[in-house]
Amino acid sequence: MVLLASGHDGASAEIAHFVNWLGMNLNGDIGPLTIFRAKRGRHVAFEKSIIEVPATRAQLVQRKFFTRAAVSWANLSLEEKNLIKQAAIIADLRITGYNLWLSVLATQDLSIWKTIEAQAGFALPTPTMCV
Repeated sequence: MVLLASGHDGASAEIAHFVNWLGMNLNGDIGPLTIFRAKRGRHVAFEKSIIEVPATRAQLVQRKFFTRAAVSWANLSLEEKNLIKQAAIIADLRITGYNLWLSVLATQDLSIWKTIEAQAGFALPTPTMCV
């Protein structure tokens, strides 16, 4: 089922219904619409919001942090990523290796990392931020 916010024309509803019928799971901005999957698997589609106010300094700083953190994760080898994922499982953190990486970079608390290394019983790559 596709839910459309008010203001959508019938063509948008038909396109969204057709995509749903095909069994595709679309998420994000597609053409003039933003589409996501809501509770119980229903698709929700609405017109993209137009940003009228420039980002604040705090928003820009946060965007830069997450961009740099994602690049630093992407620069890890597959073996290093798997070690971090395994350490998160052994430490029973119930988060992904990527979220563990982000958390340590965000808090800048390497004592967390050292504790997880000790619990896992093996060395982990040191979290460092890309410039």
